[in-house]
Amino acid sequence: MTALIHLYARVGIPGGLLVALALAVLVATVLVLIRGRQHGIALPAVAGTMAAGLVMGLMLFVDRAQLQRAHGELESAHFVGDGAGTMVITIDKVPKIGLGHKKGWTYRVSSYSAVRGARTARTIVIERVTWLGEAGGRAWFESSELGLHARDPVTLDLIALEKNLADKNPILVGGVTRAEIDRDARGLIIDTKPGARVYLDATTLTARPATETDIPAAAAPPPPAPLFAERTVGATRVTVTADRLEAIDPKTAQPVYSTPL
Repeated sequence: MTALIHLYARVGIPGGLLVALALAVLVATVLVLIRGRQHGIALPAVAGTMAAGLVMGLMLFVDRAQLQRAHGELESAHFVGDGAGTMVITIDKVPKIGLGHKKGWTYRVSSYSAVRGARTARTIVIERVTWLGEAGGRAWFESSELGLHARDPVTLDLIALEKNLADKNPILVGGVTRAEIDRDARGLIIDTKPGARVYLDATTLTARPATETDIPAAAAPPPPAPLFAERTVGATRVTVTADRLEAIDPKTAQPVYSTPL
């Protein structure tokens, strides 16, 4: 059951489709029982299997809904892009749910418009995920589940995976031990398990040996507590706290929006 929940979370089957499938199984189960009774045939095994499938499908639907809607504990928040296209990427965690789970956390990555405050996407990543930064207009992460990977800042669709990068660039074969955004935010400087130091162009996704001119970006100082992130976007000051994304009009000191995370 736990493995199915993980698979469902990754694939992201629409909830409406899952409910429709569950209802179809329910109708089929009833028809099987009726036909079996009409012909004097006992079909407990078939009916039991179909009923179990119905229950499992509904449980998966409920579990995913809980993962999507549960209030999370914010780990980090980051601004991506600029101007009207500025996005806020958050990483939070919620307690693991479902049958067979041990105590622990499920992690989520969410994307919000910094201009409107609306959430545009949320994806469940299951294992701990670490923010690396923005490069080439993409949001870069590391996790034990996916390794080095990049997502679209708006939709959070996967754009690059470590395995695919290694298939394209043999210099990355062996695995990544460390990755940092370069100071120009155009690529990543990567240390591999075999000991190579590599520069990956974040736009073309092509790699080459790193040189002395490939320098990692300096770490930005953290914002003052209790803020997780802040930036001026247009005419508003956008801030992220532990439970809220908020934009303030500096002229009136009134919120333009205030979005619960």
